[in-house]
Amino acid sequence: MSKVSKNSILGLVIVFFGFILLFDSLGYVEFDFWRLIDKLWPLVLIIIGLIVIFKSRERAESESLSVELNSSDYSGSTLFGDIRVAGISKDVGKIDRSLLFGDIVIDLSGSKLKDGNNYVKASVIFGDVDVIVPADFPVCMDLGCIAGSVSYGAKKSDGLMPRIRYTDTDFDNTPAKLYIKANTTFGDIRVVKSEK
Repeated sequence: MSKVSKNSILGLVIVFFGFILLFDSLGYVEFDFWRLIDKLWPLVLIIIGLIVIFKSRERAESESLSVELNSSDYSGSTLFGDIRVAGISKDVGKIDRSLLFGDIVIDLSGSKLKDGNNYVKASVIFGDVDVIVPADFPVCMDLGCIAGSVSYGAKKSDGLMPRIRYTDTDFDNTPAKLYIKANTTFGDIRVVKSEK
């Protein structure tokens, strides 16, 4: 979450409590601020703990970003927001991204496969996964979700527990292979082979 959006949320919370205290002082609502603080003080500890977790996660993400740009291991997890992996000009290697809320887009257009096994793994709790693969990449994929839809080309499955398992016919005979595993709890998964 960006610093601007955090400040906006903090500002909205302060304005909200300002209105409640104003309406209390004008007699429109009955609000005992100190009694509320007495009952909800553990919430302050929870908020401080969440701030510490988010700050350390942001620091880890910014430290791993420089590593990602210099290696073929594009791994990491995030709680909120969208993840986009694109513009990989070197070998795919391993991409492993996970997310709590948001969408993951992995665009392998213009990428190359290294000899051997290459992996794309994406998982989201609430959100969508889109993977764009060059048409000449041999793929073996396992796509599934709890509630939503999964699709690859003309193959589509939706509803509860949809799944697509697919392997290209020449997959075993190629020196460079791409394994795709994507799952989401609530959302859609799409794998598209691009013409480029």
